[in-house]
Amino acid sequence: KVNFGAAITRVVRLDLRQDAFVRGSNELGKRWLDGIARLIGVLLAEPSTLRITYYASGEDMKLIKSRLKAISALIAKEWKARDGSYRLPIETRVIGQE
Repeated sequence: KVNFGAAITRVVRLDLRQDAFVRGSNELGKRWLDGIARLIGVLLAEPSTLRITYYASGEDMKLIKSRLKAISALIAKEWKARDGSYRLPIETRVIGQE
């Protein structure tokens, strides 16, 4: 006998590159900060998993990880402030870094 459960949720992608951040920092640029509220609105529409993909192009991996941690924390904070109606899974990955 095999018992398993499966839940299908939609995946919302957030693709980032270094130009989304203030040069050399983990702080999002203003244009991107303004988009966080819209992203939260999309996530509130139905249960979703947020997948943040960082497209690297020669940045230091420590900086990339710091950026992913910062953006994940910012989104989680905004999600909580908007009383998200479900647990929001946030996945992160890096593409293009050797």
